[in-house]
Parts: sequence; C-alpha cells; structure tokens
Amino acid sequence: MRQAIEEKFILDVLQNYTRPAMKKVQVVVEHYRKHVAPLLGGTAKAMVVVSSRIEAVRWQLAVAPHPARVAAARGND
Repeated sequence: MRQAIEEKFILDVLQNYTRPAMKKVQVVVEHYRKHVAPLLGGTAKAMVVVSSRIEAVRWQLAVAPHPARVAAARGND
C-alpha cells in the first residue's frame, strides 16, 4: 500500500485528514483571536469548559502551540 501511494498509483486518502477535535480547537482559537482578544486589549486569557479531566488535557495539548504561532505572526517572540 505504501509503495502504491509513493508511486502515485493510488491516492493517500488520509493526507488532508484532520481530527474533528483539532478542527474544534482551531475554530475556538481563531474566534478568540479575531473577536475576543481585540476587545480585551490582549491582556486576558480564555477558559474552555470540558466534560472531563482527560478532555482538559487533550484541549491543553491541542491549544498550547497556538499562542506561539499568533505571537510569531505579530512579530512578538
């Protein structure tokens, strides 16, 4: 299967797949960045309420890379 994908004989259907949870995280982070943060002058944090501790850990791991990307886009390190 891998060889067939590498030789472009068949398509890799998982190439552009994103997990639904990651999509939710992206939507939440983008909404906060575009609509909420400007109202607060960039001086506040957001809180996401989830149903369990394991979900909280999953969200934390998914959200953690986003502030670095936003700061890098603004030129802040």
